[in-house]
Amino acid sequence: MPPEPPWADPRPDLIGDHVQWLTLLELAYCHDAEDPNGVFGALVGIRCCGAAIVSSGGARPSWRLTRGEMTAAEWQVIRTQWLMPHLKVLQELLGAPAAATTGGAQTS
Repeated sequence: MPPEPPWADPRPDLIGDHVQWLTLLELAYCHDAEDPNGVFGALVGIRCCGAAIVSSGGARPSWRLTRGEMTAAEWQVIRTQWLMPHLKVLQELLGAPAAATTGGAQTS
């Protein structure tokens, strides 16, 4: 059996959004996998904590990150410390409109 790619979903037990995580982690890996403080590392970290991806639907579909298994308090800390430093890149990776300026729209 071939080894898992570096962007393998660290929580394959969370099957509802497994395919989306594979896609998002691969995109993030291509963006900055060599940077230990980059968006790839942040996304792996939040997925390990049980974060989820949901589709925003609408005329211009995009994804948004949600707390999944975390409490609301844990999610707020993680959003602030791990995700907000990468807001622009996350908006691009998740399909957010370039004009969006708040993390809540894509990382609630």
